[in-house]
Amino acid sequence: MARRATLLQSLREESGTGDEKFLAVAGPYEFERIQKIRHPDAHYARLARAFARLDYDLGMLCSVEAQTLRSLDIPYPSNWFPVENHPLIKTIRLQDRASIGFILLPVPEEDAVWSETQNRAVRAVEKNKGRVDLLFGISPWGKTREQEFLERHPGTFDILLGGGPGGGVRQRFSEDRKTLWVRPYRKGKTVSKITLPDQEQLRPESGWRPEENVKVETIALSEEIHADQEITAIFRQ
Repeated sequence: MARRATLLQSLREESGTGDEKFLAVAGPYEFERIQKIRHPDAHYARLARAFARLDYDLGMLCSVEAQTLRSLDIPYPSNWFPVENHPLIKTIRLQDRASIGFILLPVPEEDAVWSETQNRAVRAVEKNKGRVDLLFGISPWGKTREQEFLERHPGTFDILLGGGPGGGVRQRFSEDRKTLWVRPYRKGKTVSKITLPDQEQLRPESGWRPEENVKVETIALSEEIHADQEITAIFRQ
């Protein structure tokens, strides 16, 4: 996480010198392991302090993460939101008045409710897509369910940021090329950077075209990126 902090700060500084607007977004399972192996209690407080230092524009807590933090009386970091049974809608308005929408998706606790979980996601998209210039979905569903959703409902979200069980996806597109799908790689060793060159039209009418109207990079948090000393100190306590 210390190298991630350095990378995010570097990306913020780069965006401040040009016309690009930079947003840092964190998906689910940053506080809890997918395998449901609990951390020592003190570690959660350290994580909360570290994520506050990283200063994300938006972070998602799936239900088990939110429950753990509440049980330990640990406040959520600023701009992090718990998601329980229904999709949660958040909007970030940029300085040029463009609006970016985010639909934070709940974990379906049982297979029996998976169909309804998909339906709720589709209804949330239908209600909100026309209100924003670009619409993200942030998912804890896992790779298999995300792929199933995109096959059944292509072109719903403009960009789906996946999370949960399964491997990483650098970039894939729905059949109609209206949804870009990106998933993180395991153990937090990479950061996905999505660049949209056309700042005037964030949502492409004819679909996504790699290297033309969207560029996705998977940045490895290697030893070439120095570790942020404040984050390092938090986890040494």
